[in-house]
Formats: sequence, structure tokens, C-alpha cells
Amino acid sequence: MKLFPILAAATLCASGAFAAGGDWPQLGFDAKGRRENTHETVLTRKTVKNLKPAWSVALAANTPAMVANGVAYVAANDSLYAFDAATGASIWQVPLGGTSLAPPAVADGTVYVPANNRMIALDAESGRLLWSMIAGNGGIESAPAVKGGTVYFGNDDGHYYAVNAKTGVVRWSYATGLHGIAAAPSVGGGMAYFADSSGTLDAFDAGSGALKWSATIEASYYVGGTVYDGGTVYGVTRRGLYAFDAATGAARWLVGMGENDSAMALAKGHIHMATTDQILWDFDAATGALDSADWVGTSMQSTPAVASGVVYVGSMSSTISAYDARTSALLWQASTAGSVFAAPTISNGRLYVADGHTLTAYGLE
Repeated sequence: MKLFPILAAATLCASGAFAAGGDWPQLGFDAKGRRENTHETVLTRKTVKNLKPAWSVALAANTPAMVANGVAYVAANDSLYAFDAATGASIWQVPLGGTSLAPPAVADGTVYVPANNRMIALDAESGRLLWSMIAGNGGIESAPAVKGGTVYFGNDDGHYYAVNAKTGVVRWSYATGLHGIAAAPSVGGGMAYFADSSGTLDAFDAGSGALKWSATIEASYYVGGTVYDGGTVYGVTRRGLYAFDAATGAARWLVGMGENDSAMALAKGHIHMATTDQILWDFDAATGALDSADWVGTSMQSTPAVASGVVYVGSMSSTISAYDARTSALLWQASTAGSVFAAPTISNGRLYVADGHTLTAYGLE
């Protein structure tokens, strides 16, 4: 497999409005997977109404952009693209030698991106290939989570992997029994949490790979990824929302739902979900109690993202919207070139949206 940069790398912007403190480098914001940018201060309930397109590039991207050190990285077709986060100027493009089924993750100057059954590591500044490892025979649909020098992910032939982030050497792996993994793992408290298509959530010692507990709840796919928050780990299937004791696997609560394709975002003790039946959901994270279920008039399959009290979510009717996290009031909305299935990304005063036709960055200036 041949990988090489098409365009020469430009100098990365890492100053001013694009300071690293507000980066969104992994699908779940960080390895815990909560999908809340806790460092965002520019886009707020008061300012979000002033969002307007800052730049847009034609790109058939259906996975979210990750942002780190002034660069937006997005997988589309068989390539990974790097754009200047301030201007949208192309920095580099790297053919991956296979279709990327999940978004990348960025850590310590390296971009980790799956392509078919390979996990590939690229230098974040130049796009230069650092390593590539084969992960069994199944395609990798699980977005990688990076923590403590290890890359965690699963694949379609039912294996979990933890690989050395510097070398790509497998540190440990686990076979589930041919149950595919599409949900991204979460890592926290010295544990790694994976969920497979059989409805089983497995917890491992993040360093050794020792299985600590398993919780099998239903024969239903997990959607999105697991979420770790202190002493609790959460999972969302197509039929319900579940909370387990992170140390023991004991069930804390469950909420049954109808057919569901939205993963969750967790912010300030609230779980936000958006579903195809046009409802924006808000659950109490401690108890599972329903705080609100508001009809918003648009069918949603995009996982929400939260920052500074605002919930961002794309729709199947070609819009991107921002709602008040407390009241579900619509704060801002814009039309997109196509249906938005990819979760939005909020970073350093920018909102990044991939709609299958374009990647658009919205800002206040």
C-alpha cells in the first residue's frame, strides 16, 4: 500500500484564535468520549446566533472533522485531508489505499486514521507515513481513541485492539466471537470500554488488556461509542440508553427507547440525544430520568456535540442547528448542501460540518 502527500505541507497555525486549548482532536473530544468541548469560550448561547460560513470546500465527507493545532483533518473517499482551520486552505492530502470507515484521531503530532482493515499513523504536519498495521480481516468502523500512548479501536471481524501509538505494535487484543465493532471505545480511570454488535459491553484494564467485566444487555447494535464519566460508563443501542458502574459493570439504570440511530453527548450532568423522530432528548445522567423531550421539527441521525451550553446537531433535511442545552430553544440554523449524518465539531470559535458534499467551517467573523 502506497501512501504519500499530494501537496507540500504548509506551516501549521497554532496561535491566536486557534490555540490548542480548544482543539477537538478525537471523535468524543477526548478519550472519555463525552462529546463536549469544555474549553470553548467563543461560541456561546449569546454569540451563536451570529455564526456564518467562514470557508467551505467541496468534499464528499460523511465523517466529522477533527481539529488540532490550527488544522482540520477529515477523511473522505480514500484519502485523508488536512486544511488550515482559519482559512480552509489545503495543507496536504494523503491517499490511504482504502476507504476510511471512521474519522481520525490526533495526538502528540500524529494522526491515526483507519482504512479498510488497516490503522495508519501519519505525521500531523506533513502527512508522512509513520506506520501502518493490519487489524485482522474486518474493516475498521470504530473511530480510534488515543490515551497514554495507546490507540484503541475495534474492527468488523470482532476484535478489540490496543496498539502502541509510536510503533503500531499490538499491545493487546481481544476476540469477541465474530461480533463486529462499530462503536468507538472510551478510555478513563485506567480502563478501556468497548461495545460490540451483540449488545455486550466489555471493560478491560487499559494497560494489560485483562478483562474486568462484561455486561450483555440485548441483541441490539451499539451506536456511536461508549462514554466514560467518573464512576459511570454509558452505552447507547438502537433500543435503549444504559449506565453501568465503571468499576464493576453493575447496572445503574436503563431507559428503553424506540428505534434509535443517535449516539449521546454528555455535558454538565445531562445526556443529549437527537433522533429520527424529530425529538431532542435530555436525560439526567445520574438517574436516567427524562428531563425533556422536545419536538424540533426535523429528523436527526447526527450525534450531537455540546459546547458552552449549546447543543449542535445536523439533520436529514439538510440543516445544521444549534439549540439551548437547557431549554432546547432553537438559537441558530443554517442550510447545508446535503443531509448531515456526521457529528459536528466545535473548536476555537469554529463549527465544522460535513454534509457529504462539502466541509464547511462557520465562525463569528
